[in-house]
Amino acid sequence: MKHKNKLLALAAAGVLTVTGMTMPAVQAASDDNMYGDLDGDGAVTISDAYRTLRAYSRVSAGGDSGLMDFQLTAADVNRDGFVTIEDAYYILKYYAEHFAGNQVTWEEVTRETVVVASELYQEYYEPFLRNIKYRISDARGSYYFADLNHDGIKELIIPRCTYAYDSSANVYTISENRVVYAGTAGEAYATYYCKNGIYYGYFIKGGNRIIRKITMNQTTVTTTVVTQEYSPGEQEAKWMQEIKDLEKQCGLPTYKLDDFSPFYE
Repeated sequence: MKHKNKLLALAAAGVLTVTGMTMPAVQAASDDNMYGDLDGDGAVTISDAYRTLRAYSRVSAGGDSGLMDFQLTAADVNRDGFVTIEDAYYILKYYAEHFAGNQVTWEEVTRETVVVASELYQEYYEPFLRNIKYRISDARGSYYFADLNHDGIKELIIPRCTYAYDSSANVYTISENRVVYAGTAGEAYATYYCKNGIYYGYFIKGGNRIIRKITMNQTTVTTTVVTQEYSPGEQEAKWMQEIKDLEKQCGLPTYKLDDFSPFYE
């Protein structure tokens, strides 16, 4: 993907160019809560960008980030809940701007994230959504955005239900400058939420409860059942309340398809 590759090239090149060299530090702004300062020395340096890039590489390879809680908070400079290649890029950008005498804030530095995302959605997802032909029961459907593979680009989740036993939550992503199918996130009527950086689908029907962990590697979605049980009646009512609480705390924002072209059977 051209946008991700651009960030990767810039971040990697910037870090590799100065690795092993002694570079001046840039004082971390106190009103920015020490974002970007992973080693806690009160400054934003090249080594902070290197630590962020290394953490991203470890997680991408399926391992642990190697960062402590305060470092994870400091590394997530664009405040999206994850440590990605974008964070390493923005730490380098913040460092370069301040080194040049430009006293920019983190909000100003990371504003490009929103612009890039907006351009992507308008160019790829919006036309796709306008032509979607799914129908959920007798009502207009909903869709969600979630960065399932933590690459800085959010995937599109669309629940679909054409027949009683033909329902799923299809996941689409942007690859090679087009929208492609990445798999299913589980049942169409599940509630989706993100907790501690991990995505889940919570499904209840007829006394059955299924909670699936949703992960994604490049362009392929995988789900793992972490909870599955049957208990109708009073217990089911408690589960429904649990879902409502999760939706308030960490549920994914829901968007309606009413704004797009009509459905077809």
